[in-house]
Parts: sequence; structure tokens; C-alpha cells
Amino acid sequence: MNAAEAVKEVAGFASDEGTFNPFTNVCFHKGEVWAMGPSAGAVEPTPELDISIAVPSRKLVKALQAVGKKDVEFTVEGSRLTIRGAGKATLEGALIKDQPKVHRPPTEGWIQVVGMSRLPQLEDTVSKDTTRRHLSGIHFQEDRAESTDGHGMMRLQLQVDQPLPNIIVMAAALAGLPDVCWLAHQGGRLFISPEDPTKGNAGLGYRFAGIVEAAFPPAQEIINGAKQQPVMTVDRLALIDLVKRARLANKNIKLEVVRNKLTVVVEEGGDTLFAFASSVEFETKVKGNAVPNGVIGFDSTLLLPMLSHATSATVDIWMTPDPKGGLGPLMLIDGEFTAVLMPCRL
Repeated sequence: MNAAEAVKEVAGFASDEGTFNPFTNVCFHKGEVWAMGPSAGAVEPTPELDISIAVPSRKLVKALQAVGKKDVEFTVEGSRLTIRGAGKATLEGALIKDQPKVHRPPTEGWIQVVGMSRLPQLEDTVSKDTTRRHLSGIHFQEDRAESTDGHGMMRLQLQVDQPLPNIIVMAAALAGLPDVCWLAHQGGRLFISPEDPTKGNAGLGYRFAGIVEAAFPPAQEIINGAKQQPVMTVDRLALIDLVKRARLANKNIKLEVVRNKLTVVVEEGGDTLFAFASSVEFETKVKGNAVPNGVIGFDSTLLLPMLSHATSATVDIWMTPDPKGGLGPLMLIDGEFTAVLMPCRL
């Protein structure tokens, strides 16, 4: 990427908080451009730029938009950065020596991971409550990545050349990555490179994210429990259509299973809107288990992303009987993607 593209790539990692906060700046120094927010940052090589200055990220992005993206020239005179393209913009900057030092990646311990481009799917179940930091990130362990907000959980199976560490990472550094990346952790941070650092290539771009010191909820226990129940195979697109139509009446809806038939039910008055017309097949995974009849209530704003992130024509759904009556967690599996939706009392 050229210098303007590199600047745009890293500027999104700068903090938006505070006018004189150094973490709001984009820094240029020794053929690199970088930005560091409170939880994540990025570094990109810019060998064509022999400048040294730090400028506010928001002003820098606006200046780039004003001068255009092609044939952009950066020059520094004193404490000012001038950008010339189709137009011209000048920004007041700060000295690099007054900026926080950029975090450098380790030279060893890199793990090749395939499947990183799908990580943004997990953000649907990343908690927006920043006081519950163990739920506001993405959890890596062995050969998987997963997230939960306490109401739903999503998991992606990854391909790795060695086991991933058991860590929780803030999701800010994980958007827009290529499918194949290299990961390493050091000093309380996870470093991510889109190119193989083990080949000794100098000047590689990379990202880094803070590691959350907390334990991730034991989602595997819920998954193992659900897998002991009979599995129901349903037409994914038909079910998405029914849920969308039912949501026109109320976002809180129910799935009801009676005698091997799946029905989408609106919460208001329990009126049945739509029966699932496509064929529904049950396969008893554990001998002696009966297909559980009952009702599960849920917020459909979580179920729709779960169904949308799956890719197969059909999906396998497990609904665990709740000891207090009705059905408990709903689990959906589609190849490398797993989702669990906890019931809510409607």
C-alpha cells in the first residue's frame, strides 16, 4: 500500500478521547507510520517517507479526504505537516520524542492461523458493557476463537500450526484482517502480522491488542451438554425468512417444537404466525433420548446473525430440555461455526 493508504489503515486505531491525549496521534518516524489507542494499535511501513512528526488522527484523516488519495506528498517543516495532492492541507504537529514508544513484536513464537477474516462475525456476541472486560473481547484457545455477552455465544474453528494461547483480546484490532495471519503474544499483548515474520522480512506491518486478564466463561460445558440431545436439521434460509417475518410483529419471539414440527411463534398472546413448512428431520444422537418438545423464547436480534453467519443450505440445531420446563440453550452448528443462544423468559 502507498503512504496515504498506510496512514488511513493505522489512523482508525488512535483514540478519540481528549484533545491533548498522545494516544489520539498518528506518528511518522524512520519509514513507519503508527497509531496506538488504549487497547490496540497498528504499524505500517512507509519507506518512501523520511519524516518525523506526530499529528492528530482525526485532522489527518480529514486532510487526506480533502487532498485526494492519489499522488499524495507529505513534507515536514518545523512542527507542521503539509500534505499535497489534488489540494493542500497543513497540520500542526508534535515532536516524536514526546510520544509513547510503539510496541515491538517478538522475534519468535509466531503461530500461523487460517480463518482470521471471519473474526468480525464474533462481534455480534461481544459485550458492549465495558465494565465486564472478560466479555468485551474475543477469546483464543487451542484452535478456536469465541465470544459471549452472557446471552449468546459464537465460536469459529481455526486452522493453526500450533495451539493458540488461552487469552482474551479486545476486538478493536481484529477487523479487516486477511484470512491467513501470524499471531504471537508478549508483554501482555497479542501481535498480529498479515505476512510471515519468521522469514525475516524487514519492515512488515503489524497490529497489536491488549490482553484482558480474566477468565472466559466455560462455554464448552454448554456445548457438550447440548450435543447429548437429538439434533434437528432445518432449512437455514427458510428459517431466516420466517424469523424476519415474525419480527415485524415483535422482536421477542419463540421457537416451539411439538411432535417433530418447528413453529415460529410471536410472544404477544402466543399467537402462531408461521409454521415451518420445509421438511424437518430429527436424528437421535444418543440412544434412548426422546426428541424434546417445548418452547424456547429469545431475542431474535441475536438469532438472525447466528443464522446469517452460517453458510450451508441446512443447519443442525440442538435444543436442550430445561429442568424447570420448556427448552434451554439453543445450539447451532454449521461446519467451523458454532453458536449458542441462551433462553429468555418471555
